[in-house]
Amino acid sequence: MDEATPMAELARIADDVTAGRKKLPPRWKLTRPDPDVQVWKLPSGRNYACNSRGEVLPLPDGVAEYEPWS
Repeated sequence: MDEATPMAELARIADDVTAGRKKLPPRWKLTRPDPDVQVWKLPSGRNYACNSRGEVLPLPDGVAEYEPWS
């Protein structure tokens, strides 16, 4: 895994966010439907999933590729 990928960076940030050491930027959202699955919603409304190593995963069931902000 290339440690310089954007998803690898997000995966490293997720633990700090979950532990309360960092806050997400405005309009970013992180959910963890499973201990090793992170679903990131970006300000654009696009969703991406990765594991704790930053490897891209398929989106979990029920999560759309794009969800506009309400």
